[in-house]
Amino acid sequence: MTQTEQLDHAKAFVVKALNLAANVYQQHLVSAYIFGGVAKEDFCRKTSDVDLLFVVGDSCPDEIIDQFEAKMERLEIEQRILPAETTDLLFLAFAYKTLFFKSHFTLRLRSLKYLDFNAMFLEGKGFRLTFWKILGRIMLPFSPSKLVIRNMLKGAKLLAGQDLLHNLVFPQITRSETTKIFIMSWLVSIFGIISSAFSGSSTRFSLESMKWYVLNVYSLFHEEASTVDRSLRFALANGLLQQSFVVDRFVSLRKDCSCDLMFNAILPIYLIVAQFRLIHSIRQERDRRLTNKEQSGLGSCYVTHLESIKDYPKNT
Repeated sequence: MTQTEQLDHAKAFVVKALNLAANVYQQHLVSAYIFGGVAKEDFCRKTSDVDLLFVVGDSCPDEIIDQFEAKMERLEIEQRILPAETTDLLFLAFAYKTLFFKSHFTLRLRSLKYLDFNAMFLEGKGFRLTFWKILGRIMLPFSPSKLVIRNMLKGAKLLAGQDLLHNLVFPQITRSETTKIFIMSWLVSIFGIISSAFSGSSTRFSLESMKWYVLNVYSLFHEEASTVDRSLRFALANGLLQQSFVVDRFVSLRKDCSCDLMFNAILPIYLIVAQFRLIHSIRQERDRRLTNKEQSGLGSCYVTHLESIKDYPKNT
């Protein structure tokens, strides 16, 4: 399939998903959005899915939401909308039951209106794996749910209904999110190594961990959403990532998505080095701003992480 044909296939699926949502949710459906690769015209069927967000009224019964989830999963399988040749049951379990791999979400109007990120994380069924139901709630304060959902909402385009995102004011990212991004990406990369022993989709986990790290690091310095390629160029140009075998393989594997055990093995180490580079860059910029303020006669004052990254060089 050519790039145009792949996009046409994805857009045809979106129409069917919208019809399904209208039939199942009926009067409860408030809005529908698309985000991710298709929204940015950056879609590769081998490594991409179609990301959709549905907003329902607060009175919508949980049973209807569960019914819609099940029908959406069947529709994705029928339309072959998950990354091509995804037959590994382990990857499918993660694709349908964890926020970092899921492709469709249903949120309630109240949670979105008040930007209750914890509620949205749970409503979006961020941890649905049976053995993670309790662990998911325990880990919620330590997950980068605010940044992940913020990126999802800021990059969303309205498909139908009321535009609820237009007037939302998103909170700026706190310094703790930097650590949360790294921890979650690193844990997924470790799972990529572990799953190498029994799953043919192990490299998919590694690719997802690298993708999330790159996208979320970009969002620390920019308000707008970005593509993976643009985020990667920014990180390399500003010294947040180092050009290496890992970056080269990441770019090529996103095109053919073959299994690469060497990439799986090296990625966790690479992410650790990248995190140290990120922390060092942030500290340097903070110190520079402190020095400038002292020299301008404003006196010594505390410069937060948010202030230090606001005017960070934006090479894209």
